[in-house]
Amino acid sequence: MALILEQNLITIYFFYGLAFFAMGLALIVESGRSSEFPFAMAMAPLAAFGIIHGFHEWLEMFQLLNQAGVTTVPDWLLNDSIRLTMLVVSFMLLAIFGVRLVYVNHNPGSDGRLPAYAVAAALLIVWLISVIVARRVYDLEGSGLAAAADVLGRYVLAVPGALLAAWAILLEQRTFSARGMPAFGRALLGAAVALIIYGTIGQMLAKTSVVFPSNVLNGELFRSLTGMPVQLLRTLCAVTMTLFIVRALRAFDLETQQKLTAARHVEETAQRAIVTERQNVEQLNQELREAVRNLSSLYGFTQSLAKTLDSRAMLQDALIQFVSSEPHIDASIVFLRDREESLPHVAAMTQCPVDREMHEVMFEHALRVGEQVIATGQPAVWTGTGVVDITTAQQLGFIEKTASSAAPAGGRTLGVPLSMRGQLAGSLVICTTPEQPPFSSREFSLISTAAEQLSIALQNAALYREIQERDKMRGELLHQVVSAQEMERQRIARELHDGTGQTLTALGLGLAAISGRIHALDTGSATQMDGLKELCTSAMIELRDVISDLRPSVLDDLGLVPALKGQVQAFSERSGVRADLDISGHTRRLSPDLETIVFRIVQEALTNIYKHAEALSVLVTLVFEPENLHLIIRDDGRGFDTRDVLGAATGNQKAWGVLGMQERVALAGGSWEIVSAPGQGTIIEIDIPLQETQEVLAYGQD
Repeated sequence: MALILEQNLITIYFFYGLAFFAMGLALIVESGRSSEFPFAMAMAPLAAFGIIHGFHEWLEMFQLLNQAGVTTVPDWLLNDSIRLTMLVVSFMLLAIFGVRLVYVNHNPGSDGRLPAYAVAAALLIVWLISVIVARRVYDLEGSGLAAAADVLGRYVLAVPGALLAAWAILLEQRTFSARGMPAFGRALLGAAVALIIYGTIGQMLAKTSVVFPSNVLNGELFRSLTGMPVQLLRTLCAVTMTLFIVRALRAFDLETQQKLTAARHVEETAQRAIVTERQNVEQLNQELREAVRNLSSLYGFTQSLAKTLDSRAMLQDALIQFVSSEPHIDASIVFLRDREESLPHVAAMTQCPVDREMHEVMFEHALRVGEQVIATGQPAVWTGTGVVDITTAQQLGFIEKTASSAAPAGGRTLGVPLSMRGQLAGSLVICTTPEQPPFSSREFSLISTAAEQLSIALQNAALYREIQERDKMRGELLHQVVSAQEMERQRIARELHDGTGQTLTALGLGLAAISGRIHALDTGSATQMDGLKELCTSAMIELRDVISDLRPSVLDDLGLVPALKGQVQAFSERSGVRADLDISGHTRRLSPDLETIVFRIVQEALTNIYKHAEALSVLVTLVFEPENLHLIIRDDGRGFDTRDVLGAATGNQKAWGVLGMQERVALAGGSWEIVSAPGQGTIIEIDIPLQETQEVLAYGQD
């Protein structure tokens, strides 16, 4: 038997190399798969080991054939250096496979390349150092050095590499078992056992060399003990390892099938989810369309409400727009409760395209529903036999379902309350013809929202009317006050002129006559008389100024512009402050009331400047525009904090001058702005709209 095996050693080498080569090819084929197993990530070094180690064994086979003289392979190709390089590289790849797989198992998410290459490089360095040491110690050359390098390669590279690879495969075996693939896990266990035997017994029984322990424990010893070459053991291990590895690779097919099954399940789930999502999307689209329609109806409704503050026109336009925007609504009516009467009245309504008899029936139902809503303050619906109060859309739907399947003879009628300032004010009643479907929850919500908007609009219209009435009353009151003031000023000026003025004139004339006689009799008395004459003259001048301030005749006779010129000139003469008047635009006579208002505003502003501003100059600018009168009064005085003064004008302090100007501007329907700061002077700007005007006569155009 031993002789037969020895004679067929070439055949053993062939199958030895074929087993590893086949394993490498199988691993290369499977290496392109996408897998979650760490083994798939580290297969490439193991596949390279199988291919290169298979070629190594075939190279040894050809060396035997060459020794027998049956081959024509060149000697340089069968050199021991090439074979030894293949041996070292293959075992380094085996070590790289083992380290990578161990590292990936302990560090998921990493590839383990760097530590694997580091371990392989370290083993290679150890092998090179050991070869150099053996060469020097034993003085080896040629075939002896090649044999020692072969032995050291198996000791330093093959044994650690095989044990690392076996450890990694055992770790992966647990991963296969944990994934529910125990059969393939057992295949890996068999491959690991075969690899351990191959890497320990198979590699420790190396060639005979001077390196210990190969000089004792070697292939020759194994042959003498077992009767067979150690290459047969290695071949059996290689075949066993290959078969178990190929069997384990079927796990990737199962994994692929599982992924396909999971993918089909996911696809089915996704399809079901898509169908459900489509249904949900369709439902959402339907709800969105309804919401958009609601918003469109409400938008048009609110636009109609915002067009005017006249309640009757507003209600009529809003109802027409609301009915036209909703295809299931045929008519609408607004009932408002009178303050004096308990019965409601029709504030606005739209016509329904039905005959007179049907119209009367529908109106009767609407009236009953509207009265019920006003009486209870709750929404109500006509059921065909009577009026029923409702509170929610669900209750409305229940009433519609429990009612007779046929629509009421007069159609369907729904009413909702209208409120103003927290009190019930009326009802909004919606009517449909018998052909229309029952009221939906969407329509109930829409009608309720429209009623809320309508309530707000009615309240705003009422507030606007109240504000208009108050403004009108206030304007009339201000006009009467100002008119009374001006009339009182005119009366006082007239009485001063006709009474006190005449008296002072007569007194002056009498003093002049007496003064002439006294001069000839008594010089001292004459001096006193001259003083009395001067005092009388001064009193007459002051009286004329007072009369002019009370009601300058030039304002009535010539108009605003000459009156302002005289006012500004008199102010400059009395105060010593430089005052200028700048007039631009197309000057014209204004209404007497407006001219009086503007004159009094300038008069009050100049008085305030004289009393408080300590100004050196004043500029009054009057601009006549086509539709406005623009007045600016500017001084360079000490200025003031407008917040304090304006606050005083509206508070308890008596800033009567500012308040008077504000009231006069408001009376004229104008606007005003005062700009001032301490040390920066004051600017008062006033704009008054011009309505009733007449062209001024040619004056003041110098």
